[in-house]
Amino acid sequence: SFDLICLRGAEMNMQDAAHKGRIRRGELTPTAKLTIVQVEELISLHGHTSQSQAGKRFHISQSHVHNIWSGKSWKHVSRA
Repeated sequence: SFDLICLRGAEMNMQDAAHKGRIRRGELTPTAKLTIVQVEELISLHGHTSQSQAGKRFHISQSHVHNIWSGKSWKHVSRA
């Protein structure tokens, strides 16, 4: 019920939705500019090129590159 949802808190609700596959992530998001393959390639460039150059290569902003490299976005992609 709605009361239960409110009592559990936003963080728990988000975790539950993610666990049940109700949240789109990565390239499944309608506004995604990259595919998972491109993100993996971008991650592999970390330490070998600048954020600015990487951004130009993938047609995204430097701040978007920063967020991917720092794990703030595309968290579900392996960084190994």
